[in-house]
Amino acid sequence: MTIESDIEMIRSALLYGDADDAYRMITEAYERTRISLRYRATERLSSYNSFLQRLRDVLEGRLSIDGFRAYLEHGGVMGKLYRMPDEDRRIMEGFLYQVELSLDRYNIRYPRFDMKRCGDL
Repeated sequence: MTIESDIEMIRSALLYGDADDAYRMITEAYERTRISLRYRATERLSSYNSFLQRLRDVLEGRLSIDGFRAYLEHGGVMGKLYRMPDEDRRIMEGFLYQVELSLDRYNIRYPRFDMKRCGDL
């Protein structure tokens, strides 16, 4: 899988409320890139590994959305991950909005997540 397709699959899983699947994909991609970094360390792969770790921290409640936004803006991470450097700002804003929407809508805080929407009985 490519980095772009991994991120899109994680994004769609979060949007549809399947946070367990998104968390599993993040963990698997993190482990896969960690192993790959041993053999071929590139800046893009290193940025992706760091991005996945921070995204997992957001889902676990160890990092706020504002902290995640600062990380993405400061490091120019989206420009390194996507192969469309002129679109990185738009992609980053859309991704952050969708992650924040999912966190608020489904009240995601790992390791305890009951797959219920906020306000559901």
